Amino acid sequence: MALLAARGRLDGALLGRELAELVELGTLKVPLLTESLRAAAALPQAGPGLWPVLAAALPGFLASTRPQARAALLAVAADSARDAGAHGELPEITALAQRPGSSQLLRQARRLRDTLAAHPPPGRAGHGLHSTVGE
Repeated sequence: MALLAARGRLDGALLGRELAELVELGTLKVPLLTESLRAAAALPQAGPGLWPVLAAALPGFLASTRPQARAALLAVAADSARDAGAHGELPEITALAQRPGSSQLLRQARRLRDTLAAHPPPGRAGHGLHSTVGE
């Protein structure tokens, strides 16, 4: 996956939607997926290629996973969005981040929301959601 992403040959949005569907069906277990995504994010060649996968998968993940599993996925997503320079808004994340409380799930949702709300650094265009969700 990381190699395809590095070469610009990975349809991240399609892969993200498919992963979300596999999680919803129970075919793919969230802890295994989270560890795999974390490992992929640690590879230098993964670069910004992981963010489109997560951006497309998050709505499905949020609808079909336990809160504890969601928090771990959001932590990986927040790191990936930061590393990719992603910006924009995911309505599901914004809604979750606005809930009262201080659980790990809500803290990670707020971290991801804040990362996406930040402006990309000067000279770095980043990867806006408009180009990664719904491709």
